[in-house]
Amino acid sequence: MKMKHLLVFAVLFAYGAVMTQGSLWELQKMIKQVTGKCALWNYYNYGCYCGFGGKGTPKDGTDQCCHLHDCCYYRLKDHGCDAKFNTYKYFYLSGRIYCGLGSWCKKESCRCDSDFVRCLKKHLSSYKTGYRFYRKSRCGDEAPTC
Repeated sequence: MKMKHLLVFAVLFAYGAVMTQGSLWELQKMIKQVTGKCALWNYYNYGCYCGFGGKGTPKDGTDQCCHLHDCCYYRLKDHGCDAKFNTYKYFYLSGRIYCGLGSWCKKESCRCDSDFVRCLKKHLSSYKTGYRFYRKSRCGDEAPTC
């Protein structure tokens, strides 16, 4: 079982190392700065909504944050923005995230991500390690609306 976990982690790490451009790169940095947690290890495939895709009922507050973040990205997609790969500038000072200047899409991508990491921080006390690498097949089919 340990070997399987090491293999999964190696694949995820390799995938994450390639994702060095765009909003997802800024997002993982924000998560580390605000929560102190490694995004890949702690939030990739957490619950039913963290990571790519999502379905069913969010498992807890952290998973609900991921669902709301997905909704935010979907709204941006409706406006022609590719939030996952839209690079933006931000800085972190005294516990706050400040989004930089740029196009509407860049600013809104940053806003989605900063709202998300603040939500994750708010729910740190209810974070459950048992929801890491959670099987989406256990999530059911019905999803809350955005």
